Amino acid sequence: LNHALRGPCAQLTDLISACGDWRLWPLCARSAMQGAHEHAQDRLVLVGDAAHPMLPYLAQGAGMTVLLTALTMLIAVPGGIMLALMRLSDSRLLSTASACFVEFFRNLPLILLVYWAFYVMPVFMNIQFSAFTTGLVALCLNVSAYNSETFRAGINSIRKGQMEAGIAMGMSR
Repeated sequence: LNHALRGPCAQLTDLISACGDWRLWPLCARSAMQGAHEHAQDRLVLVGDAAHPMLPYLAQGAGMTVLLTALTMLIAVPGGIMLALMRLSDSRLLSTASACFVEFFRNLPLILLVYWAFYVMPVFMNIQFSAFTTGLVALCLNVSAYNSETFRAGINSIRKGQMEAGIAMGMSR
C-alpha cells in the first residue's frame, strides 16, 4: 500500500537521492517515470560533459538578442537626441514633426509595428526586409521615441540659473 501511494514523484525523488550529486542533470525523465531507476544511473549525464540538444539554439538566440540590443542602442540613442532637439527647436515645423513621430511610435504597440513592417509593407510598398532587419527597424523606431522623451525631459530639467551660468561662461544655448 505504501508503494502504491508513493507514485512517480516519489520514484523521481528516489532517483535523485540515489544519484548523490546534484550536478548530475538533466535526468532522463522517461526512465524515471517508467520506474526503470535501476538503469537510470547509466543515462545521467553531467551538464558540462554533454550539451543539451537545444543549447546551440539557445546560445544563438542569446547572441541575436545581444546583437539586436547593441545595434538598437547605437541607432536609437542618437535618434532620440535628434528628436529631442527637434522637439525643443524654435521651428514650429520641426517641433510638430518630432511630436507627431514620438507620439505615434510611443503609442503604437511594438508587435503591431513588427507585423506591419514584415507583412503589410511588402504588399503595399514593394519593400521587404529580412526578419532581423524588421526587428531592428521596429525596435529603433520605438526606442528612439522613448529616448526622445527622456532626453527632452532631461534638457527641460535644467534650471534657468544653470542655463544663464553656462551662457555667461561662453557656452551656446
